[in-house]
Amino acid sequence: MARYYSTYGTMAATAPAPKKGIIEWIGKYWFQIFLVLLCLHVFLQKDISIRVNMRSLGSALESGMEGKALPASLYSAASASTFSLMDPGAGKGASGASAFYYLLNPKAAKKDEIPRDMLEQELDRSRKLVERFARVALTERSKFHIPAAILLAQAILASENGQSPLVKDGNNYFALTKEGEYRRFQSAWEGFREHSKVMGGEEYKALQKIPLTDYKGWAKGLQESGFSAERDYAKNLVRIVELLDLDQFDKV
Repeated sequence: MARYYSTYGTMAATAPAPKKGIIEWIGKYWFQIFLVLLCLHVFLQKDISIRVNMRSLGSALESGMEGKALPASLYSAASASTFSLMDPGAGKGASGASAFYYLLNPKAAKKDEIPRDMLEQELDRSRKLVERFARVALTERSKFHIPAAILLAQAILASENGQSPLVKDGNNYFALTKEGEYRRFQSAWEGFREHSKVMGGEEYKALQKIPLTDYKGWAKGLQESGFSAERDYAKNLVRIVELLDLDQFDKV
């Protein structure tokens, strides 16, 4: 036993000390080492952020719940800054047309001298509808292969930006009818699902061949298939999509 301790003591005493070269090298290149570690930290943080955003998107695709806004990475009210209506002046036209009509028709807004703040309020109403129903639209896209951008634009257009009596009386954002009567739903989500079933039916089967990212193709196809008797239906859908950057939902 004594011999073991003697040997151990000898080994410990003769063990090589850390090389001075390593310490000197670290001292010489400490700033470069710091930069490498900093870049690595930033990269890892970015990777974590990307993973979190993708998990958020996955939850959005699986959720059919309304009333919850999407993460800011997918939609932000600031994204609607593409709205570029020229300053129409301070007056208000006497035509009796709604603010939503003027939002879709900037030339008419300028001609009738519609106040910018009125249009901004209407635009903000549209943004809130998008925030409310974005998750629902993503779910319907996943289940029925319908662009979320088109679904949201249809809801905004058919419901007159959420101000239609059909919305207030029966959660009917798409002006859906049955046997000549406007339908009533227990929830807005139920109305979205019924609308998706109609869109996914045989009558509009040809639209399924159009890529989800081609919102203009879908808008044109809907009008050509007789989905709406409105003359400018496709034009208005495209206007809403581009006004609110809705196409971003179909790019992720």
